[in-house]
Amino acid sequence: MNAIDGEAEAKFERGFPHYRELIDGHPHDAKAADWATRCFQGKREYLVQWPREVAHHFVRLMGGANPKSGPVSAKEADAILEHLTKPKTILREFLVESALFLIEAMIGSEKTLELTLSHYESRSQKELNDHNPHAIVFTAWWSGMILKRVSPAAAKKFRARMEKLIDAGPLNSVTERFAMITRGQKGLEASGHKITPFNLHYCSDPEFMAKHALYKNYVVLDPYVAWLGGEPMLEAYLQLAKKCDKEWAPSAIEGLAMLASPTAVRVLEVLATKKVLTARVEAALKGRPST
Repeated sequence: MNAIDGEAEAKFERGFPHYRELIDGHPHDAKAADWATRCFQGKREYLVQWPREVAHHFVRLMGGANPKSGPVSAKEADAILEHLTKPKTILREFLVESALFLIEAMIGSEKTLELTLSHYESRSQKELNDHNPHAIVFTAWWSGMILKRVSPAAAKKFRARMEKLIDAGPLNSVTERFAMITRGQKGLEASGHKITPFNLHYCSDPEFMAKHALYKNYVVLDPYVAWLGGEPMLEAYLQLAKKCDKEWAPSAIEGLAMLASPTAVRVLEVLATKKVLTARVEAALKGRPST
């Protein structure tokens, strides 16, 4: 699937909206602790771009540490990642995703993936088999997006380490995710895990992806998955758009507006029929190049 221009294409190649950027000069940094607490409590205040000091407070909260302003050191980042990969850490997935990618923005992709995998490698099979479907699983899953952003040489090394974890014993909730990352659709099918709109990020077959995007009772309009899956995915999104809720709408609208396909515009037009989304869709469409 083509994006509307080179800038948009570069965003999708990075994994939009599954990465984070730190921005300076945001007014929320004046009360960073308050805004970070709102985010930690589940408010979706930011998508890709986060105020720098808010992010510093937030990742420290996510690591169980005292929140404060100022750069997060590699040592602190390691402690936060250790917390996110504990079997008993219970945190919501979208918060874990943001914390992991914010750390990536702070210390770099390769360092983040190196530290993350080292914590999984230090866990016993008993810990990995704990069946806690929370932070330890979410961190493993989203580490696959970081894998896409490292150099080819580093990716080869990290992929081999994931495969070693997979081969160390029977699949568990953690190593299932690594298998889905390294083996794509085959790993997803072999895992025996339910195939849902939430686990298509490492697949490559558009028809397979579109089929499973239409999972009963799940409405997910992930623009990255649309970019991967092309027209079949967008056709599926046309069926889902009427049921899209406020949770998915912001990233869906921003991302779909960056896709060149007329079908993406049709999906946006369906979303615009919801009064609460009309203005947001109109603003996003204005940013598209004229044809």
